[in-house]
Amino acid sequence: MSDARAEALSTVLEAAGNWLSELSQYIIPASQAADDGADYSEAYAKLEAALALLEPTPAESEAEPTSNLTPYDTGERLEPRTWVTSTAGVTKDNADDFGKVDFDADDGRTVATLWIERKPDGTYALKGYANEPLSNEIGES
Repeated sequence: MSDARAEALSTVLEAAGNWLSELSQYIIPASQAADDGADYSEAYAKLEAALALLEPTPAESEAEPTSNLTPYDTGERLEPRTWVTSTAGVTKDNADDFGKVDFDADDGRTVATLWIERKPDGTYALKGYANEPLSNEIGES
């Protein structure tokens, strides 16, 4: 079972436990039920059925675990990190840093730094620095 699923199941079970604790104050214990002559077996059967729903089915137990990992988590894509995120303190020394994005590998290495600039003719150019070999696979949409 994945960590995310285990955490979600734990949260559900905790909430269900809290709900059942609150509900139990309204259900008369079996020993008292026998004393007052009322038949609470249907209420207990419903409660047991509700608890059974919380148990994983054999299919869920044997199923391939699902994952909520992003492409950044799995390493399929590099995590973007913007150089400058605030206009506070802009100087002529750091003005060139705006719009640049580092793409970092899981180990913290910056694989590439990329940005887009407008050229004098009004078209755009993708520019950057590569710290690792890169292939260019840019298509048009």
